[in-house]
Amino acid sequence: MRIGIIIGRIGGVDGVALETEKWIEVLRKMGHSIYILSGQFQDRKIDPETETLVPEMSFFSPESYWSQKKAFFYPETDPEELIEHLNLYSKVIYKKIIEWTRFRKLDLVISENASALPSHLEMGLAINKAITKLGIPTITHDHDFAWERGDRYHSPHDEINTFVEEVFPLRAPNSVHAVINTPAQETLKEKFDRDSLVVPNVMDFSKPFGVPNEHNARLPDYLGYSHDDLFLYQITRIVRRKGIEVAIKLADQLNDPRIRLVITGNYADDAGSAY
Repeated sequence: MRIGIIIGRIGGVDGVALETEKWIEVLRKMGHSIYILSGQFQDRKIDPETETLVPEMSFFSPESYWSQKKAFFYPETDPEELIEHLNLYSKVIYKKIIEWTRFRKLDLVISENASALPSHLEMGLAINKAITKLGIPTITHDHDFAWERGDRYHSPHDEINTFVEEVFPLRAPNSVHAVINTPAQETLKEKFDRDSLVVPNVMDFSKPFGVPNEHNARLPDYLGYSHDDLFLYQITRIVRRKGIEVAIKLADQLNDPRIRLVITGNYADDAGSAY
């Protein structure tokens, strides 16, 4: 099949991007042709044969930055200008998705979290309209949802909250969901009566990972630990949905005084620092 992947950012160490790379590798091994539409190709050159850049789809585009600010952080008294902005720039992205889908002659589209988390309002609306218009089979790969982020995606404007509820997650009749854990599967069913397939994030343990090199050799010194210590890494942010308590329990069960649990992320996304 000719499969198109829509994603706000690919490359770098973003979790969604990393998991998308794994899907791409597996799908190509299965014999499918993969085409990528993204707002940002981070730390990589664009292959014009298979990859297409749409700057308006970037999370860091002026359009998205402005709408996120006005929707959730520094809202105006009247949301009318914001709503006009969302409609205008979603049409720009919508047209590019339509053109890309037809040009690439796609059989299937995969929306990588862009139809689940409202971190780019215009892109989510554009995908919604394009998928509905085209009627093309679509997988929405849902890594996390708005309700898992506390008040991050709650707006003072009822119009914006209604918009988010109607657009995220995508619920087009020609779409199906892949989620990364059973709580997401259960909540999706409870809230929207939408079935989903659980596809956990995985690692290919046949590939080298965390290999010592000149850049990380002195990490124990920087952390204030001994080179004889054993490091157990939780490479996530400190938020409830990451299940930090599981790593703590594992460290306890290993029962080795040399174990050092290192959590790499911060707690910026933890509403009220409650977790």
